[in-house]
Amino acid sequence: MNKILADRLVAMAAHDLETRERLAEDGSLFDGYNPQMQGVHEANARELDAIIADIGWPTAQIAGDDGAEAAWLIAQHAIGLPQFQRKCLALLKCAVAAGQAPAWQMAMMIDRIHTYEGRRQVYGTSLDWDDGGQLCGSACKKDPVSGVIGV
Repeated sequence: MNKILADRLVAMAAHDLETRERLAEDGSLFDGYNPQMQGVHEANARELDAIIADIGWPTAQIAGDDGAEAAWLIAQHAIGLPQFQRKCLALLKCAVAAGQAPAWQMAMMIDRIHTYEGRRQVYGTSLDWDDGGQLCGSACKKDPVSGVIGV
């Protein structure tokens, strides 16, 4: 495992989550795509993309469990970069097929992409707030494999 890479990925994800928490506390996170949040997402995505170009998808074998999960979170949060998310999904699918990434990460990435493209979710993992302030999922079609992959 590459500890320097793991620490880098974990720090990027922590910066994302810290920014999200700060913006949620002051309410500005919920007024469209906050420019500060977008900046963090895009900067993290550029850095992850450079890592991917160098070593491929950072699996747990390469970046440790925490680093690999941080890489997934960075890709998952890159909502303004759909091509990047699709690229990450393709790499995640290969990693899952090789037993090097948990299938739930792939499932959540598929649902995230579908949600932002206005398509039906496959696994029903993506929730959002409706106009009435209620937490709900978009219309979803549950795949029979959902239970098998842990979602």
